[in-house]
Amino acid sequence: MRRPADPAARVTPPSAPTPARTARKPARPRVAPSSSTPVVHDDDDAPAAVPPPSPVAPINERIRERERAARRTFWRRAAIWAGVVLAVAGVVYALFFSPLFALAADEIEVGAEPGRVDADAARQLAGEWVGTPLPRLDAGGLREEIRQIPTVQEATVHRVWPQGLAIHLTPRTPVAAVPVEGGMQLFDAEGVDLGMVPELPAGVPVAEVPLGEETAALLADIAAVMGRIPPELMQEIATVRAESQDAIEFGLHSGAVVRWGGNTENELKAAVLATLLSEVEAALYDVSSPRSPITA
Repeated sequence: MRRPADPAARVTPPSAPTPARTARKPARPRVAPSSSTPVVHDDDDAPAAVPPPSPVAPINERIRERERAARRTFWRRAAIWAGVVLAVAGVVYALFFSPLFALAADEIEVGAEPGRVDADAARQLAGEWVGTPLPRLDAGGLREEIRQIPTVQEATVHRVWPQGLAIHLTPRTPVAAVPVEGGMQLFDAEGVDLGMVPELPAGVPVAEVPLGEETAALLADIAAVMGRIPPELMQEIATVRAESQDAIEFGLHSGAVVRWGGNTENELKAAVLATLLSEVEAALYDVSSPRSPITA
């Protein structure tokens, strides 16, 4: 008797392997490329998309360009300033240190009335500055030095470019002459001693004063009085004498005597004397008290 076959022991013959079915992607519709539609490649062999360039590179390039422009601007300005400094230095050297503007001895001109002022002394003082550039020449100091010359009352000093100097002298006017050995000692209206001359200048009265301690004070008062008398009246005076500061007298060319008194109210005395001379002929005119003059 046959045993029934055990179902668990039944061997099922192996079946033939079934090839695996590959899943296919659904087809996509092809779209014509345009400027606004990106192109999509389905092929696996399509090249990978190139990423956009990084913005760091253009920024760095712009920074470097700005730095180069700043350096160019700096050096351009430095060159300009260097040129300006060199130009200024050249001008300063030409003016203050080069012989281009140095005072020349033959370019010193002194203008003065002949015989009344010592022009040679002024020219000698100016000659000490020969060779000095005009901008460095102390015109004010030279003017004060020239004013110390006894016969000079005022002086002006002007630079004459490029190498000259113009000096004009105003002489002191003598108003009295004191007889001394060898000539006449002249004095101006301020009592300044103008030096000795061999002969009495025209129009300058002779002063007779006692020699002693009061001589200088008497001469100063006489000079002050003479400086207040108008020129037309000065022409009438031939001599002046003073025994004291309160006893000044004039001798006129006509022979008359004028008692002036002291160095006071000189303008009023001069006006009264001019009136008396034009109206009264006398040998004595006393204007020491000008509000009550006396004639004789």
